[in-house]
Amino acid sequence: MKMVAGNGTYRALTEALAKNPKDAAAAFLLARKWADRYDTEKQGGYYRMVVALDPAGTSGTYTNEYDKTSATYA
Repeated sequence: MKMVAGNGTYRALTEALAKNPKDAAAAFLLARKWADRYDTEKQGGYYRMVVALDPAGTSGTYTNEYDKTSATYA
């Protein structure tokens, strides 16, 4: 239902990152979007951005919807 509301879409995430270029969460979710499309060049750029923004991994965590596992962004 998140996608139907426009949350987590490519457009929403790119707009969020444009508004706040230090948003590690948005960069991480964009990397996952590109990973789902098998675009390793673009996903790598966003993953590198996440590590550069949050090298200690303190800005938050990502929780996989399927198995509810969590990990820090970096």
